[in-house]
Amino acid sequence: MKLLQHALASRQARSLAQMREFWKQDHLCDVTLKTDDGTEHRCHRLVLSAASTALQNLLGGRFQEGQQLQHGEPVAICASSCVIGAMLDYIYGGEPEVADKDLMELLRLAGAYELPELVHAIEEELQSSLDSSTALKLLPQIRDLNLHALMRASEERVAADFEKCAEETDFLALSSAQLSRILQREDLKVSREEVVLQALFKWTSASHDDRKMYLAVLLPLVDLPSVAEDNLKRLCLYAQSMGSGGSDVQFAVQTALHRQKKRKKDGSLKMYHPKRLCLEHWSPSLGGHGSNSQRILPIEGCELALLDGAFYVSQTDLRRVLCIKPGHDQRIVAGDGAPVNGFNDLSDDFLIAISHTGNLFVADVEAERIVKFSQGVGVVLHENFECIMGLACSPNGVLYILDHGGTRVQRLEGSMLEPVWSWDYDEFVGHDMFVTRDEVLYIGGHINDAQLRVIRFPPGSSKSTIAADFTEVNLKVDDCFLSLCGTDDESMFISLHDVDVYVVSPGARTGQKLGLHLAPNLSIDSVAVQGRSLYALVSDLDDLDGTERGGIYKFPLPPTLKLGLA
Repeated sequence: MKLLQHALASRQARSLAQMREFWKQDHLCDVTLKTDDGTEHRCHRLVLSAASTALQNLLGGRFQEGQQLQHGEPVAICASSCVIGAMLDYIYGGEPEVADKDLMELLRLAGAYELPELVHAIEEELQSSLDSSTALKLLPQIRDLNLHALMRASEERVAADFEKCAEETDFLALSSAQLSRILQREDLKVSREEVVLQALFKWTSASHDDRKMYLAVLLPLVDLPSVAEDNLKRLCLYAQSMGSGGSDVQFAVQTALHRQKKRKKDGSLKMYHPKRLCLEHWSPSLGGHGSNSQRILPIEGCELALLDGAFYVSQTDLRRVLCIKPGHDQRIVAGDGAPVNGFNDLSDDFLIAISHTGNLFVADVEAERIVKFSQGVGVVLHENFECIMGLACSPNGVLYILDHGGTRVQRLEGSMLEPVWSWDYDEFVGHDMFVTRDEVLYIGGHINDAQLRVIRFPPGSSKSTIAADFTEVNLKVDDCFLSLCGTDDESMFISLHDVDVYVVSPGARTGQKLGLHLAPNLSIDSVAVQGRSLYALVSDLDDLDGTERGGIYKFPLPPTLKLGLA
């Protein structure tokens, strides 16, 4: 029996090989297939009918194609010439080479004409070279083809690169069912849950069909408790404008806000259980986020200031200040090597601040003076400061100097120096400060050489309040370099000589780590915030292995949600 089976298989193989030769030579071909571009492919009706029942019925006379065949006319096939050629090559026993751009068209054709082995081969080929962009293009095209393995693989690729995929036009072509499955995934990779929420609103507003009806169903798939508090409040206001359809949305958002209030009250992250595996950390102002810091510039220094996308870095060991813009050459704007007219003599111990108009202020600690650099000119503004500890310029251009060993703040407008606050050394010792647009002053420092705090000074008031308390942080003040920055909404970002940054939300008083997850032996020397990003100036304490990891690192803050729907 086995010998007969082997002989039969050999005979079938020879017969197919013979038919392939006849096909190549256009010998006894009795069918002409005409493609979209008018190209004609000659083939055998018998071979096509034997390949699948669908092709047999197509050419059997009951359909228009069969009628065309009986009248000796070419059979029109809605496909490109190269795809028809590849399908015929496969039917005649060949192994056609198909360009990536034609695989999807060939897959649809193979599915329509019931060629399961060809479908399986194409599916395997697509999976082997699948990336997120290809997967996103495939999903709308394969949803009715029952290609479950390829569907699962494609959705997995989109989830793994969701942030990029959500920005592509093909994302808007996903069906509600496909989007639902993707949003449910725990392995959906995002920097913040706001990315998921914004993508949902973008998808909802991108169709002429009424996709708003899906919002109440899809919104619960977003991990709302991981969304920043301000964005939840925006979403709640939007839900109120949705009419009767917004009640479920309001309930979901209010529940998330209630859970966030409990976390703030408890001051613990133990209650935070994110839906996404990539989100590990949470704070009220930042929501849930993962460790997604990125080194953008390989430059080290002591202090960092920002203005309009430019980074100003102090390098005290070289007695200079650099200005660097990503994609541009760095410039020396003050100190040794700078093309400055007038005063340009800096010591090896100084602090910097930058105004909104581009004026660079330098507090020379050793020389006890304040210098301004503007449009290539250096001018001494004031002298005889005692032990300068901090320098800050408000968004309005007012310069503040923390001197007298960290126990006095003075304000410098033009050449006029005005005392603002002073206190006893035993009460508080300041290390660094920042000022809001409303001229609210925040000073970070310590009390009794032990308790780390941030003190808030409102403008025109002689009374201060405690804005943040780090009593429970296990750090010695003597070993702690404190760098402080903040936003106009009075969120604070604080580095405590650590490989991480603490964030304190307005009114919270307790800080929580961002989770930057920097490599060991790295130290954060200075932090600054601009727009929706936090920047950290990082130094490498141990570069003996030849790998330089210091530089400026970027950490994205939560985006402001845009919730308008057409």
